[in-house]
Amino acid sequence: MLTRFFASQSVNLSLAGAQTSVADYLQESQRIVTALMANSKIDPLSPHTYRLSMRPLRFMMLSIQPVVDMEVTTTTDGTLVLQSTHCILKGLQSFNPQFELNLRGELTPVRSTPEQTYLAGQAQLEVKVDLPQAFQFTPRTILEGTGNSLLRSILGSVRHRLENQLPRDYLSWKATEQQAESASRLTQEATSRWR
Repeated sequence: MLTRFFASQSVNLSLAGAQTSVADYLQESQRIVTALMANSKIDPLSPHTYRLSMRPLRFMMLSIQPVVDMEVTTTTDGTLVLQSTHCILKGLQSFNPQFELNLRGELTPVRSTPEQTYLAGQAQLEVKVDLPQAFQFTPRTILEGTGNSLLRSILGSVRHRLENQLPRDYLSWKATEQQAESASRLTQEATSRWR
């Protein structure tokens, strides 16, 4: 029984920094992914692709653990794009041919004031699955309602973590960048004095 579940979530995050510095920060894909999930659940596959092991989830009588490959890129206007490229269900290999997960998220820096930028974000999560015969007697409205609710809770957890982690990580990144700039300036000044 082919079934589709869907959820979407939006977010607005305020960051204390100019739009250009926020756009530079969004180029740091590893930092952004770590803001979304615990480091222990992330395996880098390439400079911009990560394997994310999600926590086990309950759907009706099934326990599932999606493992999602996520590509993280930045567009020319500074928008960060997260796009799932592959997904398997850990422990339910027989389901994998009938399971499809599509996740797309975007974060765009929008200037609020010269020293204040906010990130406008949107995420969409869709799952298509051919459920086994055991579910044929469960009304479709109950199946879809339960599945949609599960996807909303996943996106809600990601949003909560993003709202808590990203502003703190941005401030840490910004402080490190400013220290590096100060050290570089001091080195240049010392070098010019010795000439």
